[in-house]
Amino acid sequence: MSISIKRVDQYDKALLDVLFKKAELHIQRANPSFFRNHHNILLVAYKNEVEACGFLYAYLLNMPNSDKTKLFLYSIDVFNGKRREGIGTKLIKKLKEIGKVYQANELFVLTNDSNLAAKGLYEYTGGYMENDDDIMYVYDLE
Repeated sequence: MSISIKRVDQYDKALLDVLFKKAELHIQRANPSFFRNHHNILLVAYKNEVEACGFLYAYLLNMPNSDKTKLFLYSIDVFNGKRREGIGTKLIKKLKEIGKVYQANELFVLTNDSNLAAKGLYEYTGGYMENDDDIMYVYDLE
C-alpha cells in the first residue's frame, strides 16, 4: 500500500465534505477563505494516490517577539479502518517539513490526557509534554 501526502491549497467543497464525513466530524459550512492564507495548512493522506484515508489542518502563527513562527496542529484524523498503518506519522512528518520551510521553530498540538492513541502518535513522532500541568480554557464567542 502506497501512502502519499498532498497539501491542498485550493478550495474544494466536495473534498472537504468527504474528509469531514469520513472522519465523522460535523462541517457547518465549508470555508473558502481558509485557502486564501498560505499560513493555513490542509494536508490529505491518500492511499494509492486516489483514496483519501486521513487529513490534518494546522496554522502557522506569527509571533510579536520573534521572527520565527510557531506551527499549531489543530486537528488530525485518520479514518476508521485505516488506523495503525503509519498514516498519522506520515501526515505529521510532512507537516514538520512544511514548518521548516516557513522557519517555524516549534510545532505544538493539544489533546486530552485520556486520548492514548493521540498521545502515542505525538510521542512516536518526536513530540513531548513541555509541562505536565498545562490547562486549556475556552471562551464561547457566539
